[in-house]
Amino acid sequence: MLGGLAEALKKPSHPYRAAIDQAYQGRVAVFDISEVRQIRPQDLTERVCVIVSTIQTLRVTNTEGRRAYAHAEDFEPHFAHIPDSTPGLDRFKDGRIKLSFVNLMALHQPLVILDEAHKAVTTLSFEMLAALRPACIVEFTATPNAHLHHGSNVLFRASAAVVKAAELIKLPIILTEHPDWRAAIHDAIETRARLADTAKSDASYIRPLALFQAQDKGQEVTVEVLKKYLMENENIPPERIAVATGEQRELDAINLFDKACPVEFIITIEALKEGWDCSFAYVLCSVANIGSATDIEQILGRVLRMPYAKSRSNEALNRAYTHVSSPRFGEGARQLADTLIQKMGFEPDEAAAAVEQRQTVFPGFGPQGDLFYSAPVLCETLDAAPNLSGLDAEVTARVKVQPQPDGTVTVTIHGDIPDELEKRLTIATRPERREAMRAAVQRHRIIHRNSISPAARGEKFAVPRLFLYVQGKLEFVEKELILELGEWTLNNYPAELTPAEFAIREAEEIIPQMHHCTRCRGDAVGLLEADRTDEFGGCLSACASSVPAAMGRPYVAVASQEGVLVNLHLGEAASFQIWGIKDGAYKMLEERPAPRPGGGADRWWTMAETMKDCRAVLVSGIGDTPAAVLSEAGVEPVVMNGFIDMALTAIYGGGDLSGLRGRRRGVAGGCSQKKSGEGCM
Repeated sequence: MLGGLAEALKKPSHPYRAAIDQAYQGRVAVFDISEVRQIRPQDLTERVCVIVSTIQTLRVTNTEGRRAYAHAEDFEPHFAHIPDSTPGLDRFKDGRIKLSFVNLMALHQPLVILDEAHKAVTTLSFEMLAALRPACIVEFTATPNAHLHHGSNVLFRASAAVVKAAELIKLPIILTEHPDWRAAIHDAIETRARLADTAKSDASYIRPLALFQAQDKGQEVTVEVLKKYLMENENIPPERIAVATGEQRELDAINLFDKACPVEFIITIEALKEGWDCSFAYVLCSVANIGSATDIEQILGRVLRMPYAKSRSNEALNRAYTHVSSPRFGEGARQLADTLIQKMGFEPDEAAAAVEQRQTVFPGFGPQGDLFYSAPVLCETLDAAPNLSGLDAEVTARVKVQPQPDGTVTVTIHGDIPDELEKRLTIATRPERREAMRAAVQRHRIIHRNSISPAARGEKFAVPRLFLYVQGKLEFVEKELILELGEWTLNNYPAELTPAEFAIREAEEIIPQMHHCTRCRGDAVGLLEADRTDEFGGCLSACASSVPAAMGRPYVAVASQEGVLVNLHLGEAASFQIWGIKDGAYKMLEERPAPRPGGGADRWWTMAETMKDCRAVLVSGIGDTPAAVLSEAGVEPVVMNGFIDMALTAIYGGGDLSGLRGRRRGVAGGCSQKKSGEGCM
């Protein structure tokens, strides 16, 4: 932080230095703490001198041997005309004034600008600041001391909404929780890859980076384990990985903004603290199980900075992305919101709106939104199933309870949560976790309220009353007034407003427009401007039909986390559930392990062999190569989102799977237009 700030202030072309030069007509001198002995008396009288230092340089119990407090003959010109009786200065035992940097500052009573001020609250810090005899101390902090008697005097507060409006940060934070750290890493890599593809259409150069927070030594996922996993299991070349820890400082010699820089993944533990500033960082992946609000605090802020301090044309580049490993659904969102509130200065309603969950459990449950809207869902892991008896049928219809192997239950709720339902959820939670449950419900209510229209919230649309100037006064336009005026009629006044009265902007300036290529939007059947239903309708209907029954293949393989939904990508499934018909009902008959990762196409042929008695495999996503291999082996891949039993009904009963099929992710290039709309990604 020290070197980066000093370098920025010394560079005339940097915006920081340019702003100071403009304010003081270029009469500016910048020094870092190691250069203070170069300061001349005329510098202090003729220029604005900026000295960059860390608080640790000055905050010491014993000043002996510390250069800032040491006597230095280089400072003698500064003290040549200072009377020995000058008060408030550090002295030798014989009464002579020390020619030190601290005494020099005390003479001139500097303006002290203190960053991360909430970390300088000890008695030793206050004594250090008092020794400088500052004329004023300006603090910068996200969490100021608000104590009534000894707290800071808050002069200006910038809320998250204000900072977002100033185009300085990326919001919301798209959070995805994973039950396993390997799945979190894989999805983080895919997220970075999609962002990199999206960034190609941006007017400025952006190379999205992914930050991985490893565990400390002695734990499961150390820096070494994580780097090895990236190279061997995810096939990431070593030159695309940099390690930034206290022992390995590979970022020190790297310019991450250089177009020739190959680094795309950064592994750290807690090294990327305040001062590390790379706005290309978009994806944060924490492999540690979330246990407290401080687990990801250190580097969460590193992925919030907006590139070039200007919102990007593609909305995907205006967001930050977080992947966490959490054994209890809902824990990651709760702790992330707590971090924003307790450590980063967000208000509770801001934190709720800033975190957008992309939880993969129970997709397809409840009413489906349109292409661009997904209703918020509360997903929590409880210790026991809540008692839903006596609640309105409309409420219970929006609640889904799923038992877990460890004895807990996962509860998902669509829409608003009434007080009685909140009470039932709280009762089903352990006492020490009930306050966290109430906070989670409150955050969901805020998100839900912000996601629906004003009309759905019961708000009234206020239409301004029409007024008319009559003898210099505004009067309501009412029937009696019109009759009194006689000749006046509204028909004599034009309905169209002039440009000065109402500026009409193009729609694309207000809301991103969708631009389509010739092969996207299969549901539109061809180009939007040319209806080719007759030409392609038969083909599309055939593709959407059920999987044909295969002789000797009575079963269906399923990639599922919990045995209820199809919610795993083919490549991330460690095992496959084998479903069939038994005693007139659909049942899971066995579970077969998936081949170990690696081996290229051989892995997919081995997988096809394990499914040789299956007519289909249900997955949430699949790559082109495994899809081709499985199809050739007679196992039809079905990419879908929804409940397993619904898919089995369609497969065994000759029904239609088109309503369950989801878009394939991570494969194909998408629409070449890639403008501001996200409909063709």
